[in-house]
Amino acid sequence: METAVLMAVIGAGLSISLAGAGSSIGIGAAGVKGAGIFGENPNLFGKVLLMMLLPGSQGIYGLLIAILILNSMGALSGNIEITGVESMKYLGAGAIMGLTGISSAIFQGRVAAAGIAMLPRAEELSGKFIMQAVVVETYAIFGLLIAVLLVLL
Repeated sequence: METAVLMAVIGAGLSISLAGAGSSIGIGAAGVKGAGIFGENPNLFGKVLLMMLLPGSQGIYGLLIAILILNSMGALSGNIEITGVESMKYLGAGAIMGLTGISSAIFQGRVAAAGIAMLPRAEELSGKFIMQAVVVETYAIFGLLIAVLLVLL
């Protein structure tokens, strides 16, 4: 049982650490670009902030899956009951969420940074820039869906 608990906890850790790292990197990339844009036009703050925050959702997804794993294995209630098969499910769910989260958040941050860079020249296109960044998140949502199904089935 100790090995099963360890594998489940590793799954929860992978989910939050990888997805959270991706969000940090993505927000950082967009934030660096946004800081330069504020100097050019402080009135763009709201649009820049929105685009900068987009890659943060993957970290939230990773946290959600980590909490679901810990709850499903009984860690939050203090009554841990887990089989080897369940632990493999949780490890897989955490890895799926972590990997889709890190990759989509990093690339979403890059797309958001490119959109932020264009805002001073084409502010009227801000909705389209946001949509481009949102499309990248689709794959994190797919990972979230599969991870939720694995944990809850």
